[in-house]
Amino acid sequence: PAAVEEILIAATEDAGEPGRDDYYGYGKLQMQKILEVDPQPPTVTCNPDPVTAEWGTKVVFSAAGEGIGLTYQWEYRVSENAEWADISGENGRSSVYEVPAFDEINGYEYRCRIENYWGSVYTESAALTVVPKTSTDPICAGTFESGLLWEIDSDLTLRLYGEGWTDNYRYGEAPWYFWRNHIRAIDIGTGVFAIRDYAFADLSKVTGVVFPEGVQHIGTACFYNCEALKWIVIPKSMMEICDYAFLDCNSLTDVFFLSDSFPQYYPQDDSECYPAGTRVHLPDRLS
Repeated sequence: PAAVEEILIAATEDAGEPGRDDYYGYGKLQMQKILEVDPQPPTVTCNPDPVTAEWGTKVVFSAAGEGIGLTYQWEYRVSENAEWADISGENGRSSVYEVPAFDEINGYEYRCRIENYWGSVYTESAALTVVPKTSTDPICAGTFESGLLWEIDSDLTLRLYGEGWTDNYRYGEAPWYFWRNHIRAIDIGTGVFAIRDYAFADLSKVTGVVFPEGVQHIGTACFYNCEALKWIVIPKSMMEICDYAFLDCNSLTDVFFLSDSFPQYYPQDDSECYPAGTRVHLPDRLS
């Protein structure tokens, strides 16, 4: 069935908007063209080029093939003698693969497996060379709709400053998510009112967070799967901690509240907020 589908798609004439659209689909089927389709394994028409990139920048590798119904899967290896490993995730299944340039991936090689129903072919490998950063400017920066500013500094600290709140995100959509495995700390400014849904999800190297006085809201799954996170300090100003704010933060051992009581809006069951066994500290008692 998959092969038949690919042949039918290849035998269409585009109609309506360029490419596939909801009204015409892939286009008008040309019956004579079906007989002309010659199913063949893919061939490589473009290899990824070796890249030399400045530390902390975004690197883009691209590959292209020729054939019917092509799919792409990227692989990498850490050295010439190492085994090739698949790069998981949707990004690794595109004809383009993006990777951050940091010391620990200097010298990695990348290649792409281009495949269709009738076979597959590998591109030649291309290496990444990381060179030192020549300025002290942030790696990247941006502004939220509220006016709050953010940046990732050269020391790999994510900073929020100005006045306002972060945007709400779905999983994996925060603007710094691309650098999630490299950010080492979070610095939240005193003008921040709220950290909203999934803002810091998957920041794998952050170990502790201090929320300054003024922060009132921590959103759902805000710190989802921050696997190294061990401690948090919650200010008196906090009014709401949403369910599952620290979901799958399995290293979390201590949460310190600076107020004598929990926030006004707070899960009745601690298990809906923290992993089991997390110690919750109030100034006058330990629970």
